[in-house]
Amino acid sequence: MITSDKDKDKIAELYEKYRHRLWYCARWLVGESEAEDVVQSVILEILERRTDLSKYSLIELYTYTLTLTKSRCVDILRKRAQKKMQSYEQLIEAGIERKSVKTDPEQEVIAQDALQLLAQMIGDMKPEYQELVHYRFYENMTSRQIAAQIHSSENLVDKRISRIRHRIRTRLKEAGYSV
Repeated sequence: MITSDKDKDKIAELYEKYRHRLWYCARWLVGESEAEDVVQSVILEILERRTDLSKYSLIELYTYTLTLTKSRCVDILRKRAQKKMQSYEQLIEAGIERKSVKTDPEQEVIAQDALQLLAQMIGDMKPEYQELVHYRFYENMTSRQIAAQIHSSENLVDKRISRIRHRIRTRLKEAGYSV
């Protein structure tokens, strides 16, 4: 833990001079809602880790802080992706359970493979498209509700969902599934 006044002043100067740059980096990676938390947690981590900051220049500390900020953001993005995949896997399992009542074992295997391919396709999509899939098909939101949620037009939401459906149909047909 930092105890010297010089080190505290250096951290304060680092924060005042570079916090906006760190925030913009974090905002670009994880979004506005979590950017400030990331920057503050990184500054606190430096306060707790470093004992002698006098041997580092301000730019060296900034570079180190920027690296920590990027790492923290990557961790957040990984957790988000893992959560989304878990959600999609739950949807797939629910879909398999519904279909398994009505079909024979061969059809169940085919449906399970198709749903796994679908989950993989969703995982490979851009984050903004994954978000649309989540809202439309997982939360059953209308285009108007989605547009309000992502601060976009209803028309754009409809176009993107149409593109998503088209891409999924095309890839499923390429994989040999009837759509």
